[in-house]
Amino acid sequence: LAEALIRADRNLRERKPEDMLKISEAIKTADDYSKLTDEIFEQILSSTADNLKESRDILNKIVRRKLPKFVGEARLTEKNKSKVLDLDHGMKDKNPIEYVYFYSKRKPNKASPIKDYQLSSFLPKRFNEELVRVYYERTDGNEEEEKKKVEEAEKCFQKWCIPTFGPHC
Repeated sequence: LAEALIRADRNLRERKPEDMLKISEAIKTADDYSKLTDEIFEQILSSTADNLKESRDILNKIVRRKLPKFVGEARLTEKNKSKVLDLDHGMKDKNPIEYVYFYSKRKPNKASPIKDYQLSSFLPKRFNEELVRVYYERTDGNEEEEKKKVEEAEKCFQKWCIPTFGPHC
């Protein structure tokens, strides 16, 4: 979906008013961002414009559930860490709860951060993890051929992953 929107971002404005924002520009203000809806998906799908063909093809694959196949995943540790992909809560390794303000019944007009002793002991100690994920993008071949290619990709991933990241792949 992200790939389709990135490709459409530079083309969605063609033959549109000059003041129409690109998708990526709409995040600059809350008002513009609030106007982004799933309508973009439908707008691209129903378009016949040549410049949106790549995006339309990607979205059609999503609709038809012709999705890339998951091949494998490796969790990075301190030993094998390299900045590949960060999955966090938008705040890197900071606890997002520390930046949320709460109201209390005693002081209903004053918001304040929650105290450590009020937090659940079930909260994680870390708020991010780094992963390497590999997907196989279909080529719209026949099912049997695709299955063999995915199996081969899984074998190749394991062959690469274990010496690179260790047995936890």
